[in-house]
Order: sequence, then C-alpha cells, then structure tokens
Amino acid sequence: HVVTDPSELFFILSCEAVNDIDTSALAVLMKFSVSCSEQGYKLLFSGFKANVRETLARARQAYEAQDDDEILPAIIDGDKWFLNLHDAVTRASRMPRHDRIDRQDWELRKAE
Repeated sequence: HVVTDPSELFFILSCEAVNDIDTSALAVLMKFSVSCSEQGYKLLFSGFKANVRETLARARQAYEAQDDDEILPAIIDGDKWFLNLHDAVTRASRMPRHDRIDRQDWELRKAE
C-alpha cells in the first residue's frame, strides 16, 4: 500500500527494558532521533520507566536552556513518549483513512 503523506511515517522504539539512561546513551538516542527526522520518520517511544522519564525531562530542560532555535529531538520531547506500545501504535495509526489498509481491504486482498 502506498503512503501518500511521507510526513506520517513512524518508527516506534519500545523501551520497557530500559532501566536507566546515561549521557552517552542519551547522545546516541538524540543522534538517532535527528537522523529519523531527517529521513522523514516520526520517532515515538513507549514504556519508559519513571526514572528514565525524569532523566529525559532534565535533559529537555538543559537543551531548552541553550536558547537554540533547533527543533527538539524526539527523545527529549515528552509528547513523543507513551506509557505502553499500544498507545504509541494508536497514535501512529491516526493518519488519514486513505493511507491505511482497513480490515475489509485486507480481506479482499487475502482472497485474491
């Protein structure tokens, strides 16, 4: 199925197994976040534990204090964090109907 709006491509990173995050991991994730953005993907995260969310929130505050006009990397943008994978997938699936394969289309294609 062809996606007509490339601005609605998502990459969801499930982070349930992440117990802590240090500055080197944060730097790698920020680079990955920027790379995804440059390639037209919207990066979403699911399952961050509370202490990881707190660390990322502090990183966001430090980033915003730099007074740069750069776009906030997804890893430190709290609007891109979801408590579970289901919520992230639900958000990613909220694109125009013509960009999704609905169940009826799937059944028709399976029957062919």
